[in-house]
Amino acid sequence: MKKTKYIRKFFWAEPYDIKAIEEFLEQKAAEGLMLVKFRGKFYYFEECEPKKVRFQIDYFKKAMVFDTNPELETRKYIDFCEECGWTYLQGEGKMQIFYTEDETIPPLQTDSKALFRNIIKNTLIFTCIQWIFLPLTQLINLGSSIHRLLYGGPYGIANFFAGGFDMLCIGIFGIYILLSIYMNARFVEFILRNVKRVKAGEELQFFSHKNVVRSRNTVVTAVVLMMFGVIGMFMSLGQMGVYIGIMCAGVIPVILLMSLLIYWKKANRTFNIVVNVVGSIVLCAIMLGGTLGVVLGMFGGTVKGEDGTIYITSNDSVPVTLEMLGVNKDEYSYQYEDKEVEEKGTPLASQNCYSHFLMSDGEEELPYYSMEIFESRFDWINDKYREAWQHWGIETTKLNQDVAEAWAADEIYMVKGEYVERFMIIKENKTVIIEGTYPDTDKAKTELSSLYQ
Repeated sequence: MKKTKYIRKFFWAEPYDIKAIEEFLEQKAAEGLMLVKFRGKFYYFEECEPKKVRFQIDYFKKAMVFDTNPELETRKYIDFCEECGWTYLQGEGKMQIFYTEDETIPPLQTDSKALFRNIIKNTLIFTCIQWIFLPLTQLINLGSSIHRLLYGGPYGIANFFAGGFDMLCIGIFGIYILLSIYMNARFVEFILRNVKRVKAGEELQFFSHKNVVRSRNTVVTAVVLMMFGVIGMFMSLGQMGVYIGIMCAGVIPVILLMSLLIYWKKANRTFNIVVNVVGSIVLCAIMLGGTLGVVLGMFGGTVKGEDGTIYITSNDSVPVTLEMLGVNKDEYSYQYEDKEVEEKGTPLASQNCYSHFLMSDGEEELPYYSMEIFESRFDWINDKYREAWQHWGIETTKLNQDVAEAWAADEIYMVKGEYVERFMIIKENKTVIIEGTYPDTDKAKTELSSLYQ
């Protein structure tokens, strides 16, 4: 049996744009394309002789958002409409599409007040998550990213400019929030322009097909920009981006499978509810597993302490080890080592972090070192980062030139915190932060300074 070949067209319209959808379908029929079915924003057509067809979209209040095939009450409503001369084409949720070639048949819905109420209710059901709830959650994320930049001290500045995650989040979330404001404004405009008409018993005034196309182009442009942002985020996040990509590779097939099941010809309301519930649980499990994979992927594994505590640790190949600094590990009683390398960068700045710790449950002070190398070609970013470190500590003291030369630095500062002291080394456009308990020898200084030469 030869498979029917459909012509698929994308048309972005909101639930209150029913006249624009009707105009779109009538225009296609006049061009020789007759609607066969639709899936969300995608409409599937078959070639036909160009003809004049009237389409009618109505919202049946007894249907549910889970309905992709008509239930009993919806079937009775469809039979009634077909007795009135309208041919049923397809429904999805409360939205039902009919058509006729008879120009004399009256419209299905003549009560503007009931139609207005159904449109508003259906729009809120379908769009409250994507245009109201999600933008509010993203507004919180946007505020968190900005807060980390302004009040996160040197770590917030480095993560923002070198990590790129917060910077991209601000761009992506910002576009999404602006888009949601635009879409909500259109919905409010639709309500305001029809409130008086409903009270007066007049016909509703809908957005035109041309207006909706212009709105659709705005939406598509914003979505494309956000996609570029997501791709850029993956590229800038390194290992974490890989894990997030793998996690998405698990999420997308589940969503596609859910879509296939929901639009199955034999799917009913109960079946679709089960698919949505089970699918949501599976998606949550994948995302939680992906998050765990990100953590373990970044840190490498776990170690069990003597008291049974599980520690997350890493065993990266650090360019400078404690042994190279003159530490004899046999002199210390430690449980495990933690070696970590983190290198990240954006067009604005880069940050390389290296550390090697000897770890133990006991109170003995064990050798370690930690180094952060922040670099930017923009002086104002370097100045902001250095000022943040100077204000981060309790006291900052500039050391003499002999100490700076020993560290191959232009300038060197001692930044005293509440619990730890750090060297802040400035060399050209690099700022290096070093802390640790390691032998204070020329050999150690030479080895560490080799990382930022």
